[in-house]
Amino acid sequence: MKIDYERLANELLQPPRRSRAAARLALLRHRNATSAMRSLFGSEDPRRRFLHADPCRACAGRGVEGGRDSDGYWEEDAWTCGDCGGTGDNPDGSYIPRPSRRHVLTLGSSIDAAREAEIHAWEVVARLRPWGLGSIDRLVWRVGNRAHHRKGAYLTGIPYSVEAQFHRILRHFDDELSSSEQLVPASLRPDRCKQPYVNRYDEVRNHACWERAAELGLEIPAGEQFSGYPFKELPNPYTPLLQIWLTGFGLDRIEYDEIILYAPPR
Repeated sequence: MKIDYERLANELLQPPRRSRAAARLALLRHRNATSAMRSLFGSEDPRRRFLHADPCRACAGRGVEGGRDSDGYWEEDAWTCGDCGGTGDNPDGSYIPRPSRRHVLTLGSSIDAAREAEIHAWEVVARLRPWGLGSIDRLVWRVGNRAHHRKGAYLTGIPYSVEAQFHRILRHFDDELSSSEQLVPASLRPDRCKQPYVNRYDEVRNHACWERAAELGLEIPAGEQFSGYPFKELPNPYTPLLQIWLTGFGLDRIEYDEIILYAPPR
């Protein structure tokens, strides 16, 4: 499937904003945030959860902290925060079915895009499961805090244990797929962008390479899962992931039994 890579370079984490009026009206009409969110989504998905967390106290919600470099000089933002792991959220936060007013106002102003992001998120799960992804039973919405978002929200995306297979498989065809890298916008290259864009480069490149491998009739190499299968018979695992980004939201991470979507703060 063709993906507009230029949009990924220029419009990341910018969901289309309708007026907040619809979200505010839902909060006025309904007794609580749960009912308001249900009315906005149009249904209640029992798998849907919302992260409730205060900003991390150790790093003031920024996800990074100062430290000394190899020469002993102090450097601001030198290290990923050890308490929150770079998320900027208090690690004592919880995933619960009940949204807050903040969730309603943030997602409600882009509710069509949020619905679409959920559809693509479950498709990500479906496409990764044959490659070893464990059981995923819940979808969590995480609204970023402003301090962390300003620094550049670090989102890890596909678990490394799964993505490493794709890197290895595609590297096997470096010569055949070398032209695919030229399709990736230069502004997405790691040396030209900040988080979360730096991780998106590999995802866009791998999507382009997978599409090209399918066009060339290449097969999964020996020794790999699905060895001998043509690429064109295997769904591109990066398509729904990039489609999430095109909604204006992002895939934060997949861990335990949850896929977590990131919504930029209003």
